[in-house]
Amino acid sequence: DREKNVILDFCSKSDAQNMLCVKSPAGMGKGALIADVIQQLKEDRTQVLYHFCGAGMQNSLHATLYHFILQGARTAYWDRSDESIDRKLNRLPSKLIDVIHLFQSLLNEHLNIQKNNTTGNLVIVIDGLDEAQVAYSQLKISDWFYKYNEKEEPEEDWRSSSNIRWIFTYRCDDDGKESFYQFPKMKECA
Repeated sequence: DREKNVILDFCSKSDAQNMLCVKSPAGMGKGALIADVIQQLKEDRTQVLYHFCGAGMQNSLHATLYHFILQGARTAYWDRSDESIDRKLNRLPSKLIDVIHLFQSLLNEHLNIQKNNTTGNLVIVIDGLDEAQVAYSQLKISDWFYKYNEKEEPEEDWRSSSNIRWIFTYRCDDDGKESFYQFPKMKECA
């Protein structure tokens, strides 16, 4: 209950520290905890996008972005009045860089905060980030947090607004160390 309340408190805030990492060794109940948090967020009418990673390519970070975009479209989280955005939502781009650009644009310029959302926040949850890493190890979560130039090279950091709350769960070693995650430089994991 204590951990759940800490996460829910994080989800209700709107400040610069908008990323939270929940990590533990395997089998400690991260998935059950996050499922309970998501259920509570829905009951509280906080908007939430979530993906539970498992084995396989459908859980790569590229596929996870598709899932978030489609989930947001299905729940009317995106303002589709812009024709170019509507076209992209009807026919999603295939290149990862284009999908990242679309997702960033949706969050920055086309997010509909619903009237019954008392926090004004959107919570984005990836449970089992380590599974996404195993599925396609070339992709890093930090890829989502860059702006890219025409050559598809990272040009500068991209940061979502403070009302976008990010939660990542993943396994770590028994001593708490993580071996392969590359999180955006601008934040600290808790």
